[in-house]
Amino acid sequence: MSVGNESGAGTLQLRMDFLNAQRMRYIAASFLVGDGVMALLDPERVAEVWVDGPRPWRRMMRALAKRPGLIRAIGAAEAAVGVWVALKDDN
Repeated sequence: MSVGNESGAGTLQLRMDFLNAQRMRYIAASFLVGDGVMALLDPERVAEVWVDGPRPWRRMMRALAKRPGLIRAIGAAEAAVGVWVALKDDN
């Protein structure tokens, strides 16, 4: 890892070292787990938060909002995938 102030190249290298593939995958996995747990705990709020977007998306989210059990099932699957991604071995 190089650090320097001459050209800013050191800062770029530091950022590249910090945001490696393993860390980015872990961040994505954390997001999946968190969103999945929120869907399990409060499916109505999740549907409300995600309702904005293109028309097909809004239709889908309105339909899901009427099915909190389905949102919970999707949330459980999302959390499980997030845990699997976080624990997945790179080798």
